[in-house]
Amino acid sequence: MPTKHIDAGSWKTVESLTLKAVGLSGKLIKETDMIRLLIAKGAGVVTDEELRNINGFIPRYGVLSWALDGSIEDLGTVSPDVFAECAATNGPFMIGVYGQTATGKSNFKDRLFACLPDSFKENLTIFDPERPISDEERINLFSIFFEEKKSVIFVEHSDNSSRLITRCVNAMVNSKINFFFVGDVGEKRKTMVDKLTHVMRQPATFGYIGKNRDE
Repeated sequence: MPTKHIDAGSWKTVESLTLKAVGLSGKLIKETDMIRLLIAKGAGVVTDEELRNINGFIPRYGVLSWALDGSIEDLGTVSPDVFAECAATNGPFMIGVYGQTATGKSNFKDRLFACLPDSFKENLTIFDPERPISDEERINLFSIFFEEKKSVIFVEHSDNSSRLITRCVNAMVNSKINFFFVGDVGEKRKTMVDKLTHVMRQPATFGYIGKNRDE
């Protein structure tokens, strides 16, 4: 049997439970038997979240949220429990969960899904590929939300919300779908925005119109 170090506090727990087991059973119980029992019991009830946080994991994902009126809000590292409570009472939503590798973004998606009511899950699209999202796939997600008015969760690797928005704008510019993007977009994005066929004058909006440009 491999020899592993057990800290003093954990070993004290093993000794205490071993003595308790001896008193309850009236039989000689070895500490190794108690360790085996504790591992077997613990392995059956430990959660993925506890395993993920075993060394003090700190989530570093971000959540970008769209509303049907086109407004965007960067919610930062919002708790999935908090977002689920809000979403369940405010109708359909679309969120992009972004972050680098091992930042907790997919875990946020899983926990959010678990927190949502079953009736909400029926009209929910979840997209979490292990590769970059294509322009076509991105446009399809926007169509599901803005046209079909169904909730969407997509997950992708991105350093920040600004980069995620830029990818969405690029997808719109390259598509045959009309979109609007209004607000302070900066000079680098201004050339892309100028190519769009429709602009609505309201602050900080980024939305989907849905008419084919060729029509």
